[in-house]
Amino acid sequence: GLFNGLFLHPFPMPRQERLVDLDETAPQWNLEYTGLAYADFCAWREHNRSFESMYAWAVRGANLSLDGRAERINALVTTHDFFTVLGLRPVLGRCFTPEEDRPNGPKVVLLSTGLWERMAGRNPAILGQTLQLDGEYYTIIGVLPPAAAFPADVDLWRPLAEDPQRRGGWYLSGVGRLREGVTLAQARDDLTRIHKGLIPQSPSNDITTPTVQPLRDRYLRDYRQGI
Repeated sequence: GLFNGLFLHPFPMPRQERLVDLDETAPQWNLEYTGLAYADFCAWREHNRSFESMYAWAVRGANLSLDGRAERINALVTTHDFFTVLGLRPVLGRCFTPEEDRPNGPKVVLLSTGLWERMAGRNPAILGQTLQLDGEYYTIIGVLPPAAAFPADVDLWRPLAEDPQRRGGWYLSGVGRLREGVTLAQARDDLTRIHKGLIPQSPSNDITTPTVQPLRDRYLRDYRQGI
């Protein structure tokens, strides 16, 4: 589980101490965490001076079918920076590209090692095959190692492919990798500067504020609250 992977064993990502959780808070709405709006994330990613890279993600259930076999799975929808932030390399194939992480981009997926095993007996010929997710066709371009199942236990990854111009809800989570020597307070101030600059086109940004905390702290606390 998540707790085992994060806290009982060495965290599998390089330079993990620089990984932080990104979210938004809104005390005025009585919300410690609102989730992250994609338009806000895009502005943070483009204009920050504190991070090497960051990605946004959400977990969604999906109905998968491949070669006549059907299964209910969890899919991680994520921006293309996921692999860079966590320092992940596929065990087979490749990661998806920025071009694939755009509205109406090519529909591609990466499988977990477990799903590859269950669906194809680890046969590398799976690359280039298509599967169906909720009735839509996706091309399989790679397989990720077990360490990639972070921060949720998922079977498959696909591009978020969201439109940054669309003001959607606060439905995402975020993870960033701090630049060497940057403190949490500096990173928070940096993102707050960008965030408040968006108020003219997004008045709600006067109510929400970026939060930045060590990744372990966010998930360890959530785990402890669940006990």
